[in-house]
Amino acid sequence: MKRLNDLELFGDFHLERDLINKSGTEANIFLISGYAAKISKEDAFSNNLLKDLVIPFKEYRIAREFFDGGVSVPEPKGLYAIKDNLGEVWPAFVMDYLNEDYININKLDKYGEALDLWFLELRKTEKFNYYMPDSRNKDNAMYSKKRRDVKLIDFRRYQKID
Repeated sequence: MKRLNDLELFGDFHLERDLINKSGTEANIFLISGYAAKISKEDAFSNNLLKDLVIPFKEYRIAREFFDGGVSVPEPKGLYAIKDNLGEVWPAFVMDYLNEDYININKLDKYGEALDLWFLELRKTEKFNYYMPDSRNKDNAMYSKKRRDVKLIDFRRYQKID
């Protein structure tokens, strides 16, 4: 695993203006150059730069494995350094941004097709020997009625089955 100083700088962001998940409990996600950049909240202020890389690296590795294996997830771009408007540099997991066509499944009035597609994607993850302990949490999936598609998001809680 790399150190923060070894990561390529992906871009700059503004702490308030570019925040796109105002209700995130475990991470902040910022929109940078058309991509979503995710910073872990629990590690962001730890002053332990090696620890700061563990969660984003895990998320990137799992998302890449899922994406390459045909699971519907935003395309992972990599692990990068991003710089905020105060000059601080943060490690971030960068992936494709899901536009306004996608809505969190929890916010739907009727689940219907969204749940069927979600369960299908969760089943696909099993072939990689992963399980999601909070798999009933619909916050971990986005649905596009227009595209008839569900994308899994938030890979930090996936556990490897031994």
